[in-house]
Amino acid sequence: MTDPSQTSQEEFPPKGEFEAQEESRFRALLTPNRSLGPMGFLVLMCFVSGISFSAGLMFWIMGAWPIMGFFGLDVALIYFAFRASYKAGRCMRPWISPTMP
Repeated sequence: MTDPSQTSQEEFPPKGEFEAQEESRFRALLTPNRSLGPMGFLVLMCFVSGISFSAGLMFWIMGAWPIMGFFGLDVALIYFAFRASYKAGRCMRPWISPTMP
């Protein structure tokens, strides 16, 4: 077993190297996570459009034709919400940590 008072200077970094470590910072590029890809978006929009069209057609046949426009409006709002989300997903923010101890 070695005596702790007999540690060699090689175990500690030289002064210049320690000061360089003090100035080092962690840098990262933060990007939002998007789990729905373009193909998934297409499938989702086709599914929502099909369901809305079917329900709207049912109301049209029953004589409540103005309801068809509201179902179309729902599909358009979902499309524009996803479009805005994808646009916001393209933003990237650099992040630099404070000086590490």
